[in-house]
Amino acid sequence: MMRRPHTQRRQRRRPNQSGVALLVVLLLMATLSAIAIVMVRNVQLTTARSFAMESLTQARWYIQGAETFSVLLLEAQWKQQPARDTLQDIWAREPATFPLEGGLMRAALKDETVCFNLNSLVSASEQERRADPAAIAEYQRLLEALEISGSLQTALTDSLVDWLDTDGLPRPDGAEDASYAALDVPYRAGNTLLSDVSELRAIYWYSREIYERLRPYVCAHPSTRKSALNLNMVTEENAPVLYAMLGGSVSLSDTLRMLEARPESGFETVEQFWALLPDTGTETIDETARNRPNLWSQYISLEAEVNHLDARLAMTSLIEVSRDGTATAVRRKFGLIN
Repeated sequence: MMRRPHTQRRQRRRPNQSGVALLVVLLLMATLSAIAIVMVRNVQLTTARSFAMESLTQARWYIQGAETFSVLLLEAQWKQQPARDTLQDIWAREPATFPLEGGLMRAALKDETVCFNLNSLVSASEQERRADPAAIAEYQRLLEALEISGSLQTALTDSLVDWLDTDGLPRPDGAEDASYAALDVPYRAGNTLLSDVSELRAIYWYSREIYERLRPYVCAHPSTRKSALNLNMVTEENAPVLYAMLGGSVSLSDTLRMLEARPESGFETVEQFWALLPDTGTETIDETARNRPNLWSQYISLEAEVNHLDARLAMTSLIEVSRDGTATAVRRKFGLIN
């Protein structure tokens, strides 16, 4: 009897089920890990952002508190000594530093009257602003005292007047829209008052060097009135502003001598200052100039800076003191602008 040849069954090879399962688990874990990392990062970013916003909000409250405190301080100073501010006053001394929980605040008050108000170069009516010849002459005397050449004096004056006035017509050495449109980055002339001295850097002819030279002697009050200098706040450093106001009838050296004769506690009356005029300058000072200076600071600037945890905030406020001693913050800006 013949045997059938032995036939081996072909078994189908099945994949290793445990290996596939392990691979799926590893892929799932990697996916979940990636999702978890993204979620943790998002939570961390959200937490950090919330913490930063909270720190910044707290810093803003601190810095606005400095402004409120300054207003109250100036009003208290006025009640104690009406219409008279001197370099000996508490607010006019060195900057104050205040420790905070988690930080530090620095605040400094500074007289803003012993400066040339750039906006006074124009006189304003309801419809227009036009050049003020008396203010232009005073500005050029200041530029002369700062040893800026005559031709540049004219160019700086004309371009600034064009920026402030409303007529749209360029002065001989000035600049209106056409001049600014020709720049690499074109823009238009402001044709409005300056809200901050730093805006000079956008005006034709005002290079960084010129701006840095002028910065300690000029200001931008929110009106076209000429600055009413506080004679008790004039120092040797800002004496050129007083020299320019006196109309050139008194030399800069004589102006400095008048300041040296000022009592250490400051003038008690404006007449004490005028009594120091040299004989050559007495008759040339007109009535307008004589009535302009006073012994109190109508404008005072506050520079405050807060470092609170990870937040840093700086603010500059312009405080106006009225004739009844009421102090009001009329302008503020946040950030460091030089």
